[in-house]
Amino acid sequence: MCPGCPTEAFHTLTDIAREYNLDLSQLLHRMDKVIRDKKAP
Repeated sequence: MCPGCPTEAFHTLTDIAREYNLDLSQLLHRMDKVIRDKKAP
């Protein structure tokens, strides 16, 4: 599940959370926060 891997297009966020032992809801929350913080005013 590394960037640039040709199979990355087939991995879901659920797959990534499971692979790296992350809580999916926390991962989604953190991603949402980064996206919101990057939006232009």
